[in-house]
Amino acid sequence: MTADTTYEIKEGDAIFLRKGAYTIRQHFDVDHCVLVFFVHDDFIRNFIRENSVVNIPSTKDAIRDQIFPLQVDESLESLFYSIYTYLKMGKDIPQNLVELKFKELLFNIVLNPKHSKLAQFFSSLHQTNQTSLDDVMMKNFQYDLQMQEFAKLCGRSLSSFKRDFKNFYHRTPGKWLNDKRLEYAIALLLGSDLNINEICYESGFKNSSHFNKV
Repeated sequence: MTADTTYEIKEGDAIFLRKGAYTIRQHFDVDHCVLVFFVHDDFIRNFIRENSVVNIPSTKDAIRDQIFPLQVDESLESLFYSIYTYLKMGKDIPQNLVELKFKELLFNIVLNPKHSKLAQFFSSLHQTNQTSLDDVMMKNFQYDLQMQEFAKLCGRSLSSFKRDFKNFYHRTPGKWLNDKRLEYAIALLLGSDLNINEICYESGFKNSSHFNKV
């Protein structure tokens, strides 16, 4: 779940998540296997720079999507199985092989026309080293994150984050977060059947006593 959308993931599905905070709810209790890969922004930037011959459609519009569904074709499915086989080797797997498989994963994504929007997002990472501060804050304010974590999501040091935040919002991050979370809590109070404790959690407050005090 993101701040405004819920996605249902079924067996055999694959998705790409932008860095951010998400709420995950599991609705089954049977044995299952989930492959999760974490790819650093710099790795994607280097891949795009090293493979400039890959034709990625350009766009002037900002990519706002947080979650990108992937088409699991025969090529991508085979890649997942091969990575799973290597993962069973544990720490014995060479780092160069890991990087090679991740590059193969990125090639699978950018060469598939159905992943054009995700490829454009990759290209946007190559064009800038910093993520939009407003975009990150609006999509993650309701999660109970530390200030350092917000700064990291924005691609900034803590001091740069606080400086840029004050210049953009004309408020401190703490004051802005309290106000924004209260606005969200009001909307939930008026428009949902959630109880106070649930609204406190959904709005990003640490506990109900802190919520009531604020």
